[in-house]
Amino acid sequence: MLKKLMLVFNLNLLLGTALLASPRVGDIAPDIQLPYIDGSYGSIIKTYPGETHTIIKFSAYTCKWCRLGMSNLNDLAQRLSGKARVQLITPDSKQKSIKFLEELGINLPTAYDIDFIAFDAYGVTLTPHTFVIDQNKRIIYVHQDKELTREIADHIYNMVIRG
Repeated sequence: MLKKLMLVFNLNLLLGTALLASPRVGDIAPDIQLPYIDGSYGSIIKTYPGETHTIIKFSAYTCKWCRLGMSNLNDLAQRLSGKARVQLITPDSKQKSIKFLEELGINLPTAYDIDFIAFDAYGVTLTPHTFVIDQNKRIIYVHQDKELTREIADHIYNMVIRG
């Protein structure tokens, strides 16, 4: 009985710490450096000239909800081309990440985070998990729930377009 009680206490402590450490809307986004499947290495919140926002989708090869929302994310990336950087972060290996994208026909910048550095910094314990970050590196939207639906993608699109 004491072992079960200690296990529950430790689990609550762990989850509580993760929730307290998770960045929220209005917080500055953690700027983590990760390897990308294209062989590059760099910031996960990097934007290119003309882009004002970064949209980060934490996803996993085995996550069915990630797979279901991927076409909406890909469509969002196309609609926001030149206005926002839309990218994936996965805990999977480079090879598994490439396979995942090929199976779904997705061509998005993808960082692989096998050591869970970004997952931990963003407090992500479940996938899918989406963050929208503005030009000031502030988190302006967080979505953690099953698939990225067309309605949610449209909401993110409007946030970015409105600035």
